[in-house]
Amino acid sequence: MEDSVGKLRGVNFDPEWVTTEPVMAVWEDNAAGHDRYLGSLSGRQSGVNFTMRIGFDPANNGKLLIAFHLPIKFRPSSSTKPKDIYLVLPAEFSQLSVEVTPVKSLSDSELTKAGLVQSAINGPQNVLRGQWKMKQLGYTVMPQGKLKADVRGTPLQLLKDLQALSSVNTFEIILNFSTHAQVQLIRIAEKMSSCTLATPELDLRSMYGRPGTLNAWDQFGIEPVDQAKSGLNPLVPEREGVSLPAYDHLESRPPEILVPYSGSEKESPMPQGLFDEQCIAPETPPENNRKRKRGWNTEESAAATSTAPAHLGGPERTHENETRQPIPIPSTAPQAHDHLHLSQRTDTTETDLFARMVQWLLAAWEILPTAHTCLRADLLALGAAARSSDSTRFAVLRSQATTRLVMFVAKENVAASHSSQEPPAPCSPAPCDFSADTEHVVSWINGVYDAADIVLQRDLVVLAEAALDDAATASNAFMKQKAICIVRASLLFG
Repeated sequence: MEDSVGKLRGVNFDPEWVTTEPVMAVWEDNAAGHDRYLGSLSGRQSGVNFTMRIGFDPANNGKLLIAFHLPIKFRPSSSTKPKDIYLVLPAEFSQLSVEVTPVKSLSDSELTKAGLVQSAINGPQNVLRGQWKMKQLGYTVMPQGKLKADVRGTPLQLLKDLQALSSVNTFEIILNFSTHAQVQLIRIAEKMSSCTLATPELDLRSMYGRPGTLNAWDQFGIEPVDQAKSGLNPLVPEREGVSLPAYDHLESRPPEILVPYSGSEKESPMPQGLFDEQCIAPETPPENNRKRKRGWNTEESAAATSTAPAHLGGPERTHENETRQPIPIPSTAPQAHDHLHLSQRTDTTETDLFARMVQWLLAAWEILPTAHTCLRADLLALGAAARSSDSTRFAVLRSQATTRLVMFVAKENVAASHSSQEPPAPCSPAPCDFSADTEHVVSWINGVYDAADIVLQRDLVVLAEAALDDAATASNAFMKQKAICIVRASLLFG
C-alpha cells in the first residue's frame, strides 16, 4: 500500500492525476537582473526532483488541482526520507499556454540547468514550453513545526528558490516532449480558458502524520514574502475542524485558512515523505548570463492582477533567429454566466470571431467548394487575428478574403463563358464522398501543422460521426463540422 504521509489530497477524495511530469521552472528575478531556475529534466543525480502534477476531483470535473512537488531532504546525512513540499496554483485565477520548442532554441543557461545536451546524437530534438500566468498568487503546503537544527546549504537554497517562485505572477516551464504530455496540457489549457474552475479544498489535518501548514517560511529561518503582494493570507489564527477553503468566491478580503493546534498534541517525529531520492542542487552561484529574450507578454504585477484575463496567445518568442508562436486554445463552449465569475470571463471576442469564421467559410463553399484550398493564406491570417481578439484587423482581412473569393469565382465564370455560349451554372458542391473528404480535411490541417490531427482529435471524431449519419441530414452536419475543423486549425496555428 502506498505511503500516505506527505501525500497531497483533497477533503474526502484523492485527486485523479492526468499528468505528472518533471519540469524546470524559469522566472525573471527583477532584483538580481537575471533569470532563476528550479528543477531539471535530466535523470542524473545532480538534478532536482521537481514535478508538476495536475488532477481533477473524480466526483467533480469543475475542481482542478495544480501543484508543483518538491521533496527536500533537510539532513542529507540522515536516513530519513525527503519532506514533501507543494506549490499550489489557484486554477480559477490561472492561465496556461503551451508550445513545442526545438532544443536548439534554448539558451545555454537553460540547457545547462535542465541537464540537456544540444549536440547529443540520441538526445531530444524538441521540448514542451509553457507559461503560467496568475491573477492571484498561489500558496505553499509544508510540514508544520520548526526543525531541531537550522536548514543550511542545498536544502536552504531549494527552499529560497521555491519561495521566490511562489511570489511571481508569471513563470515559464520546460518539460520533456511527449505526445501524451502535449495533448493533456492542451486539453487542460482549453478547459481553463472555456470553463469556470475551482481549486478543491485540501486536507491538511494529518497530511504529514500531523497537521500541515501554509507559507510558514519563518520556521525554516526564511523571511516570509510580503503578504500584501499575495491575494492569500494563510497565516491566520488557527481553529479546530476547518480545512483549507476552495477558491470559489471572489472576496475583497483573504479567506481564513484553519488547521488544528499543533501545541495541543505531543510533538511527533518529523514525517517521512513519499520519495527516496536525495534532492541535490548545484552549489555554484547563478551565472551572470545575459537576460533571455521573453516571448510571451510579461506584464507588470499590476497588469497581471487586473480583472481582464490575459490572453493565452501573446507575442512571438525569438531564440537565436527561431520564431515560434505559443499554441492558444480556442473553444466554442458557452461562457459561464455565474455572477460571481463575470469579472473573470467577460472577453468573448475570440469565440465570436471563431463563429464568424465558420459562417464565412460555409458561405464561401456555396460558390466555391475549394475555397479553403484557394484561400488558405487568408484563412490563416483570419485565424491569427481571431486568436489575438483583434476585431478591427479581422474585419479588414475578411473584406480582403471576400474580395479574393468573388474575384476568383468571377474569373472562373468568365473563362467558362468564353468556352460556352450558355450562361454559367451556379457553382455548387458535388455530392460528397465523406470518407475521401474526411481524409482531405486531415491532410489540410496537417499541412498547416504536422500534429494538428492529434490536437483536433475530438473535432475529427465529430466529423466522422457526421459522415456516418443518415443521408438526409449528413451533408449539412458534415459540411458544418468540416468548417469547424478547418477554422479551428486556422485559429490555432495561423
